[in-house]
Amino acid sequence: MQKQLAAPVVVLLLICGLFITCVSMQISEEVLENQYKDVISALKTGLAAE
Repeated sequence: MQKQLAAPVVVLLLICGLFITCVSMQISEEVLENQYKDVISALKTGLAAE
C-alpha cells in the first residue's frame, strides 16, 4: 500500500513546491526558508507517524 500511496504524495509535494516557488517571488527569502523548514518538519513528523 505504501508504494501505491508514494506516487500521489510525491506529485502533491512537487505541486506544493512549485506553488511555494511562485509565491516566493512576492515574499522575502527568509520567510520562504522558514516555510520550507516547517514543511520539512511536518513531512518528517508525518513519515515518522507512519
